[in-house]
Amino acid sequence: MRRNTSMSVLIVLSVVGAMLVSSTAVAHVSVRKTALSIHTRGRVDVGTTITITGKLTGHPSCRANQDINPIEVGTGIVDSTTTDAEGNYAFEWLVTGDAALQTHFSGSMAGVHPHAHLCAAATSRVLRIRTKSNGAGGAADGMVAAVSALMARTGAAVITSIRAPLGA
Repeated sequence: MRRNTSMSVLIVLSVVGAMLVSSTAVAHVSVRKTALSIHTRGRVDVGTTITITGKLTGHPSCRANQDINPIEVGTGIVDSTTTDAEGNYAFEWLVTGDAALQTHFSGSMAGVHPHAHLCAAATSRVLRIRTKSNGAGGAADGMVAAVSALMARTGAAVITSIRAPLGA
């Protein structure tokens, strides 16, 4: 009788041990790489609102509904946007002069136990926004255009000209 009890305990322990090992082997957390792209087209006029687009790539579970932060280099986070189901994102930018922008994804957790995936953080390359020359007035005309565009959006009076002092 004692031998049967010992054998039964050994079998139960073996089964429980196998269940623990197999459930631990099935459950996992994996780190998924991600990458961000950022795009816009050519030189633009000061005062123009442009759309900047990009894509969060990587594992499909890391693409949809992710927060992307546009960053103006030297200034910091300037906005926030969210990716669509394919990882695409877009945000608008009012051009007030040459600028350097990039986007950042802080990472996230996707999925649920036993198949959770850690979506790694990613930062895009720096995108340089270059402005066109706006005629003979150069920078002064560019500033007039930027201020006028901003004031028009807010309903304020629009500046029509700025004159530089002679000899400047």
